[in-house]
Amino acid sequence: MTQGDSTRLTATAIGLQGDTIPDAAFSWSSTSPAIAEVDQRGVVRGRTTGFAQITASFGTNRATAGIVVNASPAVLVGAGDIASCSYDDDEATAKLLDAISGVVFTAGDDAYSSGTPQQFADCYQPTWGRHRERTRPSPGNHEYNTPGAAGYYHYYGALAGDSGLGNFSYDVGGWHIISLNSNLAMAAGSPQEQWLRADLSLHPASCILAYWHHPRFSSGTTHGSWAGPQPLWQALYDAGTDVIVVEGTGRSALRAGAGHYPGTPLPGQPGNVAIAGHRSLPPASSTRRAASVSSSSAREARRSTRSVPRSRTAKCATTRRTA
Repeated sequence: MTQGDSTRLTATAIGLQGDTIPDAAFSWSSTSPAIAEVDQRGVVRGRTTGFAQITASFGTNRATAGIVVNASPAVLVGAGDIASCSYDDDEATAKLLDAISGVVFTAGDDAYSSGTPQQFADCYQPTWGRHRERTRPSPGNHEYNTPGAAGYYHYYGALAGDSGLGNFSYDVGGWHIISLNSNLAMAAGSPQEQWLRADLSLHPASCILAYWHHPRFSSGTTHGSWAGPQPLWQALYDAGTDVIVVEGTGRSALRAGAGHYPGTPLPGQPGNVAIAGHRSLPPASSTRRAASVSSSSAREARRSTRSVPRSRTAKCATTRRTA
């Protein structure tokens, strides 16, 4: 069980003739209540990591069960295409963050429409900005509407890694997390691709997760898939990365609504569930959104997240949520 979780054990008393003794009153105990405590209903609560033995006693008869308490899952929560002074959807998703612990990630296009210092101050800061200190961002193409993404790097400071680069890594629980910059060169042999391979060699973790802005694969019809990030995918694949989170898809794909990615566990099943969606999508006739799509062929105007699990993902305890 996981630290903080609870489960109820049951016991059955069997008579000398093999019959079940009805309404048997059991006494419950734990060898290590500091690790796993049990009440007299048989409800076990995991307190801290370790092993405890739970015993059910009925007269002179006893039955035992071993309980292993694992560490709480690492939590990584975030989204892309986040804030604009033209709508208040970011306030709704920021309220979700208020109730979720863990590390916040952004997958680009954090402050519309150009990531200027003023837009970060006026549009992003009042909502998602209240979680700035636990945020580990990644830049999008809208940030680069301001030369060198200067507003982005000024707002996040050291939280965004080395200014002008935007790629950095950090650890959460047993996971090694990597934020990459899909607005800069990603080709094999590029500084970013070489940095990524070096970082992976220095952090041979069994659970690795990476995120960036532009999609390698997309079911959308407006922009579709893009081969640009393929060298990053290859480097991560070569290192045995468990999950890749990519932000970016087209409007047509988003109109299908939030969805469960095939090949990942369903909610409630063991392993890492992958579900993606978006905060909102206006009707197809929306002129403001349509303009944002046609104004630049490089833009991924509507975003979601995509998770690609590897076969060993179930070993890695984490919770990933997209707002």
